[in-house]
Amino acid sequence: MPLMSIYKDFLKFLDASAAGGSLWENYDKLYFTPHRRFLSSYWRDCIGLELEELRKRVQSIQPCHYSHLLSLLRSHDLEGSCLSTLQKCSRLLRWTDEPTVYLMVGFFSPDGFVIPLGDRPVVGIGLERYRSFRNLPIILAHEACHYMQHIQSYQPDRCTVGEAMLREGTCIAFSRMVVPDRPLTDHLSMSRGRLNWMRANERLIWQTIEPALNLSGRDFIQRYLYGVPHGPDKKATDGSPMITRPSPSRSGLYIGLRMAEELLNSSPGRDIRAILEATLGDALKAYSVYYECDP
Repeated sequence: MPLMSIYKDFLKFLDASAAGGSLWENYDKLYFTPHRRFLSSYWRDCIGLELEELRKRVQSIQPCHYSHLLSLLRSHDLEGSCLSTLQKCSRLLRWTDEPTVYLMVGFFSPDGFVIPLGDRPVVGIGLERYRSFRNLPIILAHEACHYMQHIQSYQPDRCTVGEAMLREGTCIAFSRMVVPDRPLTDHLSMSRGRLNWMRANERLIWQTIEPALNLSGRDFIQRYLYGVPHGPDKKATDGSPMITRPSPSRSGLYIGLRMAEELLNSSPGRDIRAILEATLGDALKAYSVYYECDP
């Protein structure tokens, strides 16, 4: 299983910088240049950072800011944990082209992400924001599922709100299959109180989101997956849904998970591959059977 522990070269950069010398020269020589192909794609496609801005950020690095990460790495078998998780993913996804996973350090990186590298997607795990590695298997499994979606030519910036909900819900459902001993709140990254509210108000959330399923664009996706309103939407002058009052965040993710769960329940053997190939129409049909509403 290709696992690229490039964070080790970042640690070499920290050691060299603690001993003196130019931060940028050390960064470029020990970290950026050896992994230029991946890091260039990461800065461009994931962070949107130009080289000059990157140079400024590097110049502000203080090695002492990474003391907690160093402590985590000393007390945790990072590679062993990642390989174990990827092996579980492989058994469920049955991939023929396994992903390359980069363990890296950036600046305020997403905990997990998928970016293109040449003509193939790769998985990245940004280590600098972790306070513990307790949720790392969940995040890695989630991104492994996204990797499979990208292999199938999924384009996040061109999908609708409904398609994005199903894609994210599928990844959450998959991480539960890989790490079944962890509570759903960990997989959804939300509190128990918020999850209880969503369970009690699922119909209300659905009535709010349903008119927006066919909207497209990053702004609508972010709004409806991570911060949807209470109650039915009002309409804008052009007839499109409008946000009114905000509800607990990640409501769209919860509904996406519920659609994925109903798809799984309708799939022989609860086959995750069947969900990956399903359309939003398939998901709405399965969800409507549970929900007793028109798909």
